[in-house]
Amino acid sequence: MGKSGEVYHGKIYCDKNCETAIAGPAIICLTNSRFQEDQWHHRMNSIYMTSQVQAALAYFKVRDDISHMIVISKQSLAFSAVDHVDNLIRQYLQG
Repeated sequence: MGKSGEVYHGKIYCDKNCETAIAGPAIICLTNSRFQEDQWHHRMNSIYMTSQVQAALAYFKVRDDISHMIVISKQSLAFSAVDHVDNLIRQYLQG
């Protein structure tokens, strides 16, 4: 969920042996996450937009300090005046 309250739906990658990721532009969230009491808890490390999701997956694989990568497809984002990357950064990185 972003600072504005907007809910985001994405795919969580935890398998560093995964070979493929979704195609097309997406928001990437590198995080240390855990699933506890029926919900996800994320400690975000970085959040950015990319058109190179496969390259982001390769980068995730070499990061020993990151447990999960969340990919939010740009196609899944609702059209709005909200800057989705900024909305997530304000929620998770700026507190």
